[in-house]
Amino acid sequence: MTYLIEMGVDPKLLQLSLSTPSSDIRYLTAGEMAQFGVTTSAPASNQSVSTAPNVAAPIRQVPTVKVDTSSIIRALRFVAAYHDAWSRPNSQALAFMNSAYAERVNFYGKEVSRDDVLKEKATFAERWPRRAYSVKHGSEQVICDPTCTVSGLVEWFADSPKRAKSSSGAATFTLVWDPATSKIISETGNVVATDRKAHDPIRIVSQWQDQNGDCRGGPGDSDETLKACDRREAIGAKLEAVGWCYGREGENGYQMDWHICGR
Repeated sequence: MTYLIEMGVDPKLLQLSLSTPSSDIRYLTAGEMAQFGVTTSAPASNQSVSTAPNVAAPIRQVPTVKVDTSSIIRALRFVAAYHDAWSRPNSQALAFMNSAYAERVNFYGKEVSRDDVLKEKATFAERWPRRAYSVKHGSEQVICDPTCTVSGLVEWFADSPKRAKSSSGAATFTLVWDPATSKIISETGNVVATDRKAHDPIRIVSQWQDQNGDCRGGPGDSDETLKACDRREAIGAKLEAVGWCYGREGENGYQMDWHICGR
């Protein structure tokens, strides 16, 4: 019994064991084992944890990046004006192009003079006298450092009544524009889609419909809504330049759609 006491076990356990016949086995329940002190909760060991003194992490110096917002806005406006001008009658379009390019231009991978660029533009304009070129909204990307590289997707419809030919498609474009001179110093691009046997400006009409939806469906006092309305009007003017009109006399609003003028 002294041994049991030294081990912290209740002496009553001995009495219980003596009352059990030698031919029988008596199992203690978990509650009895805890009651008699057979099982105990081991005290949590006190572990000595050494802590290192707080050391401030070194501060990484991040260079400040200055974004030339003014040049970015000017570059986007120039590109919009460029495609607006190219959608006008030849005399107006070529007058704009004459003032848009630098003396020397990297033109589709070749270093050429401005006169060379203008000759190519004039040849194209004569072949396709009616044009509608519209940059797809949201496709534009601009980086200015210090010249501005503007890229995006432009969709077009070109028409030649004399030849009874039309052309429709989409192309990527990249213009490098110098904010200091407001001149193009590089131009390149690739045709990514052509609409075979297309007689209608389906891509330009689709752009107009997108902007019309944003204009009519957006909050009236929202700046984005007003911009969508402006884009709609600009695209509508390009469609009119290639001989397309919106609605006919006597039609209600829900009946109006784009069609060849006079039909």
